[in-house]
Amino acid sequence: VVYDRGGCAEGHHVGDLVIPESYVSFDYGYWGEQGMKTDSVTVGRQDAAGFDRMLEIPVDRGMFEKLGQAANEAAYLLRSVGRRLPEIHQGGIGISGNAFLDHKPKREQLYKQLKAQITDTESAAVVQTAHAAGVPVVVMRACAAPAGESTTPQAQTLLGDFFKVSGHNVALVLRQFLTPSN
Repeated sequence: VVYDRGGCAEGHHVGDLVIPESYVSFDYGYWGEQGMKTDSVTVGRQDAAGFDRMLEIPVDRGMFEKLGQAANEAAYLLRSVGRRLPEIHQGGIGISGNAFLDHKPKREQLYKQLKAQITDTESAAVVQTAHAAGVPVVVMRACAAPAGESTTPQAQTLLGDFFKVSGHNVALVLRQFLTPSN
């Protein structure tokens, strides 16, 4: 659970919490006339013979559902970013690449191509490694700013608020997630 990356989907705002159900390495593929064409990766499985070619690598379904429930149960305690309370977005695809993505046209292309909800540089590798090892994994990200818009005056103002409250908000959800059910 981390809290420092950019949103891709329209309607995601600074401070929103995003829980993707799968991850894609967006810069594995080739660049063509229509831009980047994302391709699948080969994932070895420790618990099975051979390899799987996968574009989307799923998170653990049980953990995904439990984290979404925990986020919704903790939502009323979340601190606002600016004048807006963060929203919880569960589902869809998270994307990761080799470089920090802060380019609005590329963000829009990746949303159109993959319906990407949030971007970062490491979560897809974590999900891929866990999948290969047969270890359950789930990821929650908090939007720091929409990718490609982090230098706008509005984003800069909200980012100050984001860094003051995002750790608190993520910790609330994480505490709820780790609390045993009665």
